[in-house]
Amino acid sequence: MTSSLSPNREDLTSRLIESFKDLIAKGVLKPGVKLPPERDLAHRFGVSRSSLRHALKALDMLGIITQRVGDGTYLSSDPARILSAPLEFLFLLDAEADTHVHQTRLLVEPGLAAAAAERASTETAAELTAILEKMKAETDHHKLLELDLAFHDTIFRASGNTLAFRLNSVLNRVTFQRSGVSEREVNWQNTISSLERICAAIASHQPEQARQRMIDHLNDGHAVLEVSRVPETHETNGQDFTMAYPVLNRKATQERAGVH
Repeated sequence: MTSSLSPNREDLTSRLIESFKDLIAKGVLKPGVKLPPERDLAHRFGVSRSSLRHALKALDMLGIITQRVGDGTYLSSDPARILSAPLEFLFLLDAEADTHVHQTRLLVEPGLAAAAAERASTETAAELTAILEKMKAETDHHKLLELDLAFHDTIFRASGNTLAFRLNSVLNRVTFQRSGVSEREVNWQNTISSLERICAAIASHQPEQARQRMIDHLNDGHAVLEVSRVPETHETNGQDFTMAYPVLNRKATQERAGVH
């Protein structure tokens, strides 16, 4: 049975959260700042400390604040923490989230790669190259995934679009975390070659090449995700696995056909 006090408590929590939003919007609270003690906040908002704690708990769950035992409460300075939980729920609630994410990435990331090619400095090119060199020397699957993400983050940042950098960085991380892709399903040599082509286009300031090479890379990556979801009983049936997903082995196919 629902308590008659619940709606009032929920309404008060909502109003307190709106008050926090207003303080952030006005610059009174800034990212990373330590909030005043609970008693001071409760006095400021004219509520009980119990009611304030409910609002703080909700803000903590949303990633907007961080409560550190024995230290205090801080306003988050990490956009990724704020965005990760809603995106996780997006994947859980949207049956076609994987397809929609891929479509969204195709709409946004090629444009960011093109923008990066227009704006890229020698430092950006050097950073991308350094990540690729680390990938070539790395053998751990999870570390390679992190380096892959770092490569994309560098491109997003080089595009000059801060919002796109933050949103896409989190989107890509949530995608990888939920993908379930294993080392068996990723041909890292092909992946690195694909990233090298993107890097070359950005370093040489060729936006349209960077755009197209990012499209090719994203389509290859999506094909790997699709492979990872094929039920085991239908994986090979004694056939060449790449035949069902030729995009995964495009380079080998081209080489067999004499295309370079």
